[in-house]
Amino acid sequence: MRQHEEDYAKAVALWRALSQRVEILRQVNLREELVSHDQSVIEQSIAALAARGEEALPEVSRELVSVLGFDDALDEVISTNPSARSLLHELRRALARNPATRAPVVQKSAPAAST
Repeated sequence: MRQHEEDYAKAVALWRALSQRVEILRQVNLREELVSHDQSVIEQSIAALAARGEEALPEVSRELVSVLGFDDALDEVISTNPSARSLLHELRRALARNPATRAPVVQKSAPAAST
């Protein structure tokens, strides 16, 4: 029984180490330069698909390889060889879902008190 407990403890430690490394990789994806790049590629892809539809699909599909990891649902759609319409829909949803690409909320300051 002792060996089983040791194996279990090693497995838990390994799982924690793996989880930490995955989290580090996720954090790398949130770096400002990468988010900016991904957002730019996605916005250009949206524009191309909206303007040219299926004609733009091969070019857009090649470009979107560089944003894999930005959004899990988008990755899933990209991997299925989607139509231009479904890809366009998912690109818009991915931008809306990703908090890193949303415009920052600007707090309005209270009017200055008159003296």
